[in-house]
Amino acid sequence: MTDGLDTALRALAARPAHPGLQAIDGEVLARIACVANDRPANNAFVAAIIAAMLVGAAASILPESQDRRAQTAIDSGLSLAPSTLLVGS
Repeated sequence: MTDGLDTALRALAARPAHPGLQAIDGEVLARIACVANDRPANNAFVAAIIAAMLVGAAASILPESQDRRAQTAIDSGLSLAPSTLLVGS
């Protein structure tokens, strides 16, 4: 069983390759080289990532105040199950 797509793909496969296809490797490698030469922007991005990781690590080491812990929504002392919320109504 063949349909229009099969016929079109067979016709496309029978055609000769585009002449520009031979030069595509050189073009791609030239563009990669241009991007690779743009190091200052890449270095700044890497530095920003490292700084964010260090700030996050430092924030996780610092102790949290009691007031801040009491403000969190997820607390083991809170009864937020649907069955407990319906008891008061």
